[in-house]
Amino acid sequence: MLTSEWVSGESLYDVLDRSQAERDLIGEQLFRFWCDAVFRLRLFNGDPHPGNYFFADSPGAAFGGRAPTPIWFLDFGLVKRFSPGDTDGLREQILALRTGDEDRLHDVMVRFGWLRPDAAVDRRRVSELAELANRAAIGPGPFTFTREYVARVVQSTLVVTGPYGDVVRHLTLPPDQVLLNRIHLGLSALLARLGATANWSRIMDEYLLDAPPSTPLGEAGRAWPRVPRSQRS
Repeated sequence: MLTSEWVSGESLYDVLDRSQAERDLIGEQLFRFWCDAVFRLRLFNGDPHPGNYFFADSPGAAFGGRAPTPIWFLDFGLVKRFSPGDTDGLREQILALRTGDEDRLHDVMVRFGWLRPDAAVDRRRVSELAELANRAAIGPGPFTFTREYVARVVQSTLVVTGPYGDVVRHLTLPPDQVLLNRIHLGLSALLARLGATANWSRIMDEYLLDAPPSTPLGEAGRAWPRVPRSQRS
């Protein structure tokens, strides 16, 4: 029998009535929870839907003049432990996209099992689709998640009759990447409901490149446990 402490709070839909500044900070908290768990702990709850979060009705301790809302993360019945290869593939794909090098991106996608080696597909179209799906992490500059953007990503990446069907037909998805895709889309949908804006690419650099913290929350999060660098690859 599994037991847990009783917690209660507001739902995601309740916090939609808060100021945009508060919603942006909640978005950063959710995004950092995902990044810390996947890239530093290599362990994540694979069910990031709106019902699995409770939000306190008042802010907690202040960081840099901004007070984050305490969040309770619920339902860890579906948990996945990731290998270094799983997260290395994500890092290599994003870094390739930032260079705009279509051949480098093609090599990464083949090497990590996302694209068949013999796929007769336009590399420019592959780059366009990958850029669309990872736009927030590529940067530069702030990006706002919207419901229209997420709908376009879903239509483009999951539907073989969609606007990128010529690419989707050649894509493959390694078993361990299925849950990462679920997490990615689920988190994007949450951030879209919040209308969250941040410089997500700078935040990602903290996890992909060990860059210095880019926000007060990032500075506070340096105390989190993490997988030692020697075990990351």
